[in-house]
Amino acid sequence: MKPAIGKILWVLLATLFVLPAAYLLLLSFSSSWHFPMLFPDALTSKWWAWSFASRYAVIGGMGLSLAIAAGVSLISTLAAFLSSRWMALSRHRNGLLLLAYFPFVLSPVVLAAAIYIFFVRLGWNGSVAGVIFAHFLIAYPYAVILFSGYWNERLLTMDALAATLGAGSFQRYRRVLFPLSRGVLALALFQTFLISWFEYGLSSYIGMGRVPVLTVQVYRYISEANPHMAAVASLLLVFPPLLMLWVNKRFLIRLI
Repeated sequence: MKPAIGKILWVLLATLFVLPAAYLLLLSFSSSWHFPMLFPDALTSKWWAWSFASRYAVIGGMGLSLAIAAGVSLISTLAAFLSSRWMALSRHRNGLLLLAYFPFVLSPVVLAAAIYIFFVRLGWNGSVAGVIFAHFLIAYPYAVILFSGYWNERLLTMDALAATLGAGSFQRYRRVLFPLSRGVLALALFQTFLISWFEYGLSSYIGMGRVPVLTVQVYRYISEANPHMAAVASLLLVFPPLLMLWVNKRFLIRLI
C-alpha cells in the first residue's frame, strides 16, 4: 500500500511541476486563447519568430542576461573566494561576516533605491555596467557567506604547509587551494549565476528599463497585456537554470 501511495504522490508532484511549463509552452504557440476555452483556437509560431525581431529582441535579452549572469558569477565567486580566505585568518572575522549579511536585510528594490544616487553620480544608471555592478553587490556577499564555513583548520594547515615548502601565493592557489575547492567553487558559481539571472528589482531600477534583460522583458510584456510574448520570455528565462540543474546533478555533484 505504501509504495502505491508513494507512486501516486510522485505523479502528483511531477504533474504539479510540469503543468506550468506546459501551459507556458502552449500559450507561446497559441494565436488566441480566451476564457473559458480549455485549449487555444489555433497554434502559430509567430511569437517565437517575433522573438528574433528587433522590436521584441527576446533572444537578444537572453544573450545579454547570460553574459551578465556569467560575468557576475565568475567575478563574485573569485573575489569572494580570495577575500573569504583573508577573513578566515582575520581577528575581525565575525564583524566582517556580519557586514556580508547587510545587503539581504533589505529587499532588492529598496536596496536599489538606497544606492541609486551613487550610480547616478558615477554615470552607471541605465547602463549594462551599472546592472553588472548592482548584481555584484548582492552576489559577492552571498558567495562570501557561502565560503565562510569552508575555510577549516585542515585546509588552512595545508595552505600553510605549502607556504613552508616554498610555494608562493599564486602557486598555492593554483596547485593546492583551487584543486581542493572545485566542488565549493562550482556550487558558488551555480548559486551566484542564479542570483544574477533571476534578479529583477536591481535590474529594473538601476537599468531604468534600458537594459533589456529577460526578467525585465517578462514584466514588460505582462504590463503590455501581451501574454504570448511573456510566455516566450518566461520559457527562455527558466531554460538555462533547468539545464544547469541537470548538469549539476549529472556532473558537478561528484566534485562536492
